[in-house]
Amino acid sequence: MSPSSPTSFLLSVTFHSDWGVTTGTGVAGGVDSVVEKDERGLPIVRATVLAGVVREQSLLAAQALDDGSGRSWRAFASALFGSDLAPRLVTFSDARLIDPPADPTDLIHEVISLSIDERTGTAREDFLRIFERAGACRLRGEVTLSDVDRDGRPLTWSDEQRDAAELLLALSGLLVRAIGSNRAVGDGVCDVLIHADHEPGDTRAVKDWCRTQLGRWKGRGAPQVPAADATAAAAPVLKASPAPTAAGTFHEATLTVDLRTPVVSYQVPMSNEIRSLDFLRGTVLLPWVHRLITRTVAQAPGAPEALVQEVRDAVVNGELLVSDGVVSYQGERGLPMPLVLSSPKVGQGAESQEPKTAEGEGDGEMRVCNRMRAEEPEHEVHKPLRNGYVFPAAGARGAPALIGRQSTAHDAATGAARDGQLYLVRALPAGLSLQATVTVSTRLYQRIGEQLEALAGTGHRARLGARRLSGTFGETECTLSAFAPSPAPPSSSPRRTGRASTPESGTGAWTPGPRRATSPGPPAWPSRPARSSR
Repeated sequence: MSPSSPTSFLLSVTFHSDWGVTTGTGVAGGVDSVVEKDERGLPIVRATVLAGVVREQSLLAAQALDDGSGRSWRAFASALFGSDLAPRLVTFSDARLIDPPADPTDLIHEVISLSIDERTGTAREDFLRIFERAGACRLRGEVTLSDVDRDGRPLTWSDEQRDAAELLLALSGLLVRAIGSNRAVGDGVCDVLIHADHEPGDTRAVKDWCRTQLGRWKGRGAPQVPAADATAAAAPVLKASPAPTAAGTFHEATLTVDLRTPVVSYQVPMSNEIRSLDFLRGTVLLPWVHRLITRTVAQAPGAPEALVQEVRDAVVNGELLVSDGVVSYQGERGLPMPLVLSSPKVGQGAESQEPKTAEGEGDGEMRVCNRMRAEEPEHEVHKPLRNGYVFPAAGARGAPALIGRQSTAHDAATGAARDGQLYLVRALPAGLSLQATVTVSTRLYQRIGEQLEALAGTGHRARLGARRLSGTFGETECTLSAFAPSPAPPSSSPRRTGRASTPESGTGAWTPGPRRATSPGPPAWPSRPARSSR
């Protein structure tokens, strides 16, 4: 493990009673409150819930470690979990079932409750509630220390800093007594264990380790959290543009992004809805790709400092480019929906308004009219298609179905939900596959080609998009293919004026006129298809 590689600790949650982290939604005419489930239909504890309960207890654990001798541990805990001015340095993942049953319904059951009138001692009318509960079980997650700061600069955790963070997290987890709703009546009783090497449910082993570490840290203050090297923050140097680039002087590779959790592709929020695009911008992918290449080159044996600086300056000098990541279907990258397509409105005699599914099922294929090749039928009213993508090889079209998750902002002072602070987060669903193009100049490829080819075919974990530090969103696996030469598009020829003559043979011949003076411009980069206006 390199010094800047992420450090992870195993997290396990063992429930000893019925529990449930509810979503706040229900089923009309049935259950009033359902527990949150993953894509398999199994109950799950989201990363935001784990981060909240552990952070709450970390303040108590830090106060006890300080023991009135200072505030070093409390400052360490505050820096670890972040604040309004600085992002957190620790990230939690969702906790999932370790040994799930074959049938998810075997673990989830319904509970009926009612409200008692204090005056009469009888049940109150219209206060009958049915909600879901999950039985006792064990779940597993992960806690990761960040390896980059908010500016993307690498963070190096020393052994002392890692041990201090693990001790604080382990003590905070042991202080958690219950998770989920209805904790006041005995639901959600659990043990939360955070330790690098422990068996889920082995509370004694974690307590013994904490006891040993407390003896080691007795009378010592907490260390400072790691800070990025100031020398690594040097601004990139913009060099003079090279001569116009000829064809065949670029190398391209395909970056495949597999979404392990939902990913929020930032779009301007509207009211209490945090919206998401249906693709990942290249501005999101470029910083991660640039850091990966820079780190790989810097860690190569015998890499000269001049080469590392050259890779550092590759973006501003136009030698590294990453396109938008768009959805792929059956290995084919989607193209933006052309503006010339339309389809019949519902009830206008169309055979079916439901597109065929990936498995080939459905009532039939949707009829689509290309207005550049044929007129719309006079007896049908058509609507233009403006959203989604087309996949010519597969003969299909579609768009990612964004998911939504409701959350409530909590008051830091009281711990209760704030009034009017309910919001909805839209995100690209887990399991989706996106593809983007990574382009480097041949001159740079000749310098670092060996390091780039070492990255090909290997999956790299990455947190991308908005709200990625919450743990519930942004976890992806990125795979880079091998680089191959890619010809640059031809430069636009100077504008010519004159009259075109049309011989009998049908070919057009230009009568040259005066040419406009042009100056050599920057290299002509391969362009991606322009997105249609929405």
